[in-house]
Amino acid sequence: MCTRRVVWSLGIALCVAGFAWADSAEQAAVYKTEAEALLAKADFDGALEAYAKAAKTDTGNTEYRATYAVLRRVIKMREAATKETNPERLATVTSALRAFYYEHGLYNEALLLDQKAFEREKSAESAANLAHTQLQLGQNAEVEATVGQIATDQMTPDLLLLKAIAAARQGRTDEAKAVLADLKVPEKASPLLYYNLACAHAQAGDAETALKWLVQAFENIPPSRLETVKARASEDKDLASLTANPGFAVALKTESKIPESSCSGGTSCGSCPSRNKCGGGTATASGGDKK
Repeated sequence: MCTRRVVWSLGIALCVAGFAWADSAEQAAVYKTEAEALLAKADFDGALEAYAKAAKTDTGNTEYRATYAVLRRVIKMREAATKETNPERLATVTSALRAFYYEHGLYNEALLLDQKAFEREKSAESAANLAHTQLQLGQNAEVEATVGQIATDQMTPDLLLLKAIAAARQGRTDEAKAVLADLKVPEKASPLLYYNLACAHAQAGDAETALKWLVQAFENIPPSRLETVKARASEDKDLASLTANPGFAVALKTESKIPESSCSGGTSCGSCPSRNKCGGGTATASGGDKK
């Protein structure tokens, strides 16, 4: 009889523990949702606190701890970006922060970074970064103003494409076509350049060429990132004219032709603020709603 009581009591205890664990997991999920909402508003401190609560409530969930660690590092980098005077270190911090902002759709935060970088450097690269973000925010006239500040002999294919997309969005498709006709695409370009070529040609009304470049973009994106980029391409307003084309469905079946990065296959690499330095971070902005 004593043995039966012990077994029965143990069963009760296990049931209670199971319910407690379920309650903890559910509450932690609530904290996570709160954290995501706060981060979407660029409330980094509030999001960090909410993720801390999630991690403490559900101690077995490694994702909460990992996200908390990344966000804590991002907050430190945000502070460093306002104080850093060494150009190389500042560029590294800025690049890492920008990747994080793009991953989470914090384009207004990215815009502030890009504007400051462009003011410091006035280079083709900083102009391209700023113009990318301006396109994300629908600031088409501002894109043209940014690109217009770069001398003709410093103009790059990236800048010309961004200019073409901005012009096409404002109804000046003939101007966009003229830019595309004269554009010399590098033999080995980035997936982002290929993706923007697809967007520019789609905006200019050339579906066949747009689909060709879209396939090439997909082929050059690491396998672990490919499905995410395809999903975003399906919602990209610049590619909206292609979605009813049978070729678009075919393009979405494209497989990557490049090897996986050594670190882009992890479950949390998408949130890593340094991922733009590796294969996993290739085409960070390439699958966004805009460029």
